[in-house]
Amino acid sequence: MPSPLFSQADIESLILTNKGLCQFSSSHHNDSVEEYILSPYSRSSFLGCWLLFSKVGSLNKLESKFIFKDSLSSKDYSRLRRVIMALRP
Repeated sequence: MPSPLFSQADIESLILTNKGLCQFSSSHHNDSVEEYILSPYSRSSFLGCWLLFSKVGSLNKLESKFIFKDSLSSKDYSRLRRVIMALRP
């Protein structure tokens, strides 16, 4: 079953709020924008961040995406880690 999240190469932008709301967009998918909520079970490490999402409206089904540290600027990676830490239970 294919994942509805875009592949790493297809993601053109990721918008993340401090509350964990995420929007992925890609021009390869007809400029579509998908909205997800970042799970408090997401984790970060020295290699990158393991993100667990649920699509807005269907909170039961978790999907995952790994984002390598070197694929983001240091400022963006730090912000992503702060949001993950803030969401922890």
